[in-house]
Amino acid sequence: MACIDGKQQFLHYAFDKLPRIENLPGLASASRSAGVVGMLVAQDLHQVEDRYGEMAKSLWTNCPNRAAFR
Repeated sequence: MACIDGKQQFLHYAFDKLPRIENLPGLASASRSAGVVGMLVAQDLHQVEDRYGEMAKSLWTNCPNRAAFR
């Protein structure tokens, strides 16, 4: 956790490997509106879809900035 410009920042590296977090899309939306910056890092988007199912679509909607590297 870090604080830059008065905003809390959370980095969740390899969150696709963690146990499923219920209401993660809702948390992403609520934290964004409260000025909290969350960075969710996954090595494989298919694993996120496998873990979260249909909820993954809502998660992508609440995470507007994305980067992919090959």
